[in-house]
Formats: sequence, structure tokens, C-alpha cells
Amino acid sequence: MFLRATSLPEQTIRTRLGGKAGYFFNKELPVLQRSGIVGDFGSSSRRMRLMVPLDKIEEANRNARGSFDKFISSF
Repeated sequence: MFLRATSLPEQTIRTRLGGKAGYFFNKELPVLQRSGIVGDFGSSSRRMRLMVPLDKIEEANRNARGSFDKFISSF
């Protein structure tokens, strides 16, 4: 989702995730924010922003081998 931009409006993320958006915003996003991977900003509309370089995210994703907990522990 963040391959072409380092920040996206919340509505764009919701649209791309479809029916899984609720789970993402309620369960996964808070973990990503606490870990410092994703931050939000914007006054009139909420925008999500990557807080770490994409290459570090890709490396952590590769090393996690599908485990969200292992991915998060990389940060």
C-alpha cells in the first residue's frame, strides 16, 4: 500500500482493505503505531505515514516469514 507514497489518507487505506479495514484499524494499526512503524498526522483528515524507511520494513517482513509478532519485534 505504501509503495508509491509514504503517507496515505485513512479513507484510501479503508477503501483498499475493504471488509478487513475494521480489523486493521482496531487490532493491527495500534500495534504498528506503538512500535513506531506507522504514525498519523493531519488536522482536517487523518493520514497514516510510515515512520521507518521502507527498506527496513521489507527486511523485517522477509525475516518474519509471515509472523506479525516477529515482524513487530524487529522494531
